[in-house]
Amino acid sequence: MDVGIFSPERLVTDIDGACEAEKMARDEGLTIVLTNEEFDLANPGHVRLLHEASKLADLLFVGIKSDSTIQSYDLPIISEFDRAYMIAALGCVDVVFIYGDPDFSKPLEKIRPDVYVAESDGEVPVLSDDEKKVIDKLEIAVKNISIYSGYSTANIINRIVNSMTKWGMEWGPIQCLFDRKKTAPGV
Repeated sequence: MDVGIFSPERLVTDIDGACEAEKMARDEGLTIVLTNEEFDLANPGHVRLLHEASKLADLLFVGIKSDSTIQSYDLPIISEFDRAYMIAALGCVDVVFIYGDPDFSKPLEKIRPDVYVAESDGEVPVLSDDEKKVIDKLEIAVKNISIYSGYSTANIINRIVNSMTKWGMEWGPIQCLFDRKKTAPGV
């Protein structure tokens, strides 16, 4: 939603910038939905999640986990700034911020959304104890939006690795783009 208070320069920010945007939105009487994720290999599942989340309030704020927060998972593949800009490019997203906390309780408490779209494991949102406390204290509505199955970062990486193995090339079908002597169907 274009409400005229957010310039493109402010779309990607830090938690302090997101809090300032939250204050301006509240001054305008707007509601906020907030979600967060790694968004390492942005895919149709992420896009659906964000599109559906944006329908729950006037503005969609998205927290991107920092590189340092997700390095324990052998990620990220794409840097936090590049991930933030990719998500910010989606028309349904109003504010993107990068955060470095291990859980999302501090951003939840600072931004105070009307609705929080939580990560889920099936039908039940996955929330830390600290996140639950903040949600209960601030009476934040929690929604669960299921994403398309098969689009996790791990599944995408596995498909790439399997494709490389299938073609018997060090770089798989991608190598064919750089080696004119070899071709791969569908590339």
